[in-house]
Amino acid sequence: MKMNAEQIRGYLRKYRQLQAEMKKLDAQARSLTPQQAEKKREQLKQLADRCQIVDSWLQLLSDDEAFIVEQHLIAGIDMVRLEQVYREKWGELGKSERTLRRYQKRAVEKIVRFMDDEEI
Repeated sequence: MKMNAEQIRGYLRKYRQLQAEMKKLDAQARSLTPQQAEKKREQLKQLADRCQIVDSWLQLLSDDEAFIVEQHLIAGIDMVRLEQVYREKWGELGKSERTLRRYQKRAVEKIVRFMDDEEI
C-alpha cells in the first residue's frame, strides 16, 4: 500500500483514537448477542490491523526518531515542549527544535520508503 508523508502523519495522529475505539468496541461486543458481537469483532479486527501497521513503523525507527514520533505525532506534544521533554530524558544531550523536526521528517521518510518497498 503506497502512502505519502501526509497520510503517514495522519495515521500516526489517529493512533491513540484507534486504540480508544478498540477498547470501546471490545466492551460493546461483550454485551451483545453473538450475531451482533460478530460485526463489532470484525470492526475491532480492522482497527487492530491499523494499530499493528503503526507499531511496525515504530520498529523501523531509531530510538530518537521513535521518541519524537511517539511524543509529537501520536501524543500531540508541541515541539517547544518536546524540546524540553527530550532534554529531561537525555540530559545534556538535548536537541534543538530544528533537530527534532529533522528527526521527525527522517522518520516519516523511512516509513514512506518502507510502505513503497512493501509492494515489490
